[in-house]
Amino acid sequence: MKIAILGAGILGSCSALELARRGFSVDLYDAAASPMSRASYFNEGKIHAGIIYARDESLATARRMIEGAIHFRDALSRWVDTEAALCCSKPFLYAVDRESLVGSDDLEAYYRECESLFEAAQQQAGVSYLGLGASLGVRRLRQDEWAGLADPGFFEGMFETNEYSVDPVLVAEHVANALGKCPDVTPHYGCRVIAVEDGASGRLEVVVEDAEGVRSSGSYDQVVNCLWQDRLRIDRDRGVPLPRSWMHRYKFSNRIHVDVPDTVPSLTIVLGPFGDIVNYGARGLYLSWYPTGVAGISSEVSPPDWDGLISDEQRLDAFRESFEAWCVRCPVLRQIEFDESRLELGGGVIYALGSTDVDDYDSKLHDRYEVGLQSYGNYHSVDTGKYTLAPLLAIHVADRVSGH
Repeated sequence: MKIAILGAGILGSCSALELARRGFSVDLYDAAASPMSRASYFNEGKIHAGIIYARDESLATARRMIEGAIHFRDALSRWVDTEAALCCSKPFLYAVDRESLVGSDDLEAYYRECESLFEAAQQQAGVSYLGLGASLGVRRLRQDEWAGLADPGFFEGMFETNEYSVDPVLVAEHVANALGKCPDVTPHYGCRVIAVEDGASGRLEVVVEDAEGVRSSGSYDQVVNCLWQDRLRIDRDRGVPLPRSWMHRYKFSNRIHVDVPDTVPSLTIVLGPFGDIVNYGARGLYLSWYPTGVAGISSEVSPPDWDGLISDEQRLDAFRESFEAWCVRCPVLRQIEFDESRLELGGGVIYALGSTDVDDYDSKLHDRYEVGLQSYGNYHSVDTGKYTLAPLLAIHVADRVSGH
């Protein structure tokens, strides 16, 4: 059986590696010149344990994220050396903004439920979150414990947790290296997928176009659509029902390649249109600030080519504004000494259901449980949802394609 995987982000790449591991021949397509080089590279790498999704009072999103999170390391170890590929950040603090959509008391009650789900899931699965063997460890801090980290004028409270990020740059390097060494995965990079068409004898034809506009096609027994910003277009043209509403957002990614002092926290502001800082220690710092960091929003089936439309100057301006906004709120950031030659400024598309942004109390962006794999005969489409879920979803893809 010959299989085509569309999209070489973390889900498509891991799905290709898992199918090859099971003895299948896989062609991997991506419009970029190399795998794992867009949204899977330019993100904060947080391995979500549900904490950010406090507006989903059903806990469905928390359950989904926890399942992906506790299996993340174990699944990824099937394809790469996780001892080398996983560099964990400092554990996250959650600062409750004075404009938060959910207050500290309600957040604490929600976090207790996440803790219970997290503990039960680890025990049932027999694996631990990132191999750490720890509880979620949520603790509400007294103001005197956090006032030196963040300005109390902006925040009403803070929680410490055992939730972490992994460095997505390092993960991308190791997954790309594994693909390069895998003889059963044939790469087709620099090729934009134009269509998936019906072929002879029930097979499917994948039509692609290279950078020079030359079209070609290949015939496959199974096709898996793991594209991120172009998945809906291919689905629509295959006759797959689209969701009622969705959003593509382009979010800036700001990386400072310096050795970050241990006094700088990993910190997420909740709950609303705020941002994250992630301390990877010697591997640098990631920073996003939502009001400045979102460069575009689209409800089109195919979003604009934001990567090609945004100049280096715009990215630098956005970084400067974001960094200053964070320094005002988290003054210890000023301890980081760097010059702008140490910056890596990029960005990626975020796809999610819904039609309103995170500042809306009832936005669908506050839950991410309606994600995963849908199959239509030998054509499969996968909404990754979040980085956290990708390795486990890759195993689900391989199970479905191989008929298990």
